[in-house]
Amino acid sequence: MLSPDNFLPERCTGPAGLDCIDNAAIDATNDNVTFILKNNLGFGIDTLSVQSASDQCTLQSSFIMVENSTGAFNASNKAANNRKIRFAVECSNDFDTGRFKSDIRVGYRNSESSLSHQASVSITGKAT
Repeated sequence: MLSPDNFLPERCTGPAGLDCIDNAAIDATNDNVTFILKNNLGFGIDTLSVQSASDQCTLQSSFIMVENSTGAFNASNKAANNRKIRFAVECSNDFDTGRFKSDIRVGYRNSESSLSHQASVSITGKAT
C-alpha cells in the first residue's frame, strides 16, 4: 500500500542570502533537527542564535557551529560571508517518525552595520 509519508517532499527554505545547503536531518529518536545555512548576504554576521521553533518542534536548546577557513566546523556565533553555519535544534516535545514540519526563527547581527535581524527557516521532511 502506498503511504503519503514515503512521498513527502523534503525542503529547507531560508530567506534570500541565507541559503539552505541540503535537506535537514530530522531525528525522531532524539527529537532534534539539524540543518546548514550558507551566509550569502554579502557581509559577515555575528550574534547568531536560534530564537524559536514552531509546529512540530518546540525549542528546548540549540547548538551552532560555523565553518572555518579549512572547511571544518567549530562552535561559534560569527560567520564570515560565504561560510556555512550548522544549526542543531533540540525540541522539548516528542515527535514521531513520518511527516515533519517546523518553522525555525534564527537571529543574527550584521557585523558591518550592527543592525539585528531575524530570519525564518522552514523545514519540511520525513523524521526518521
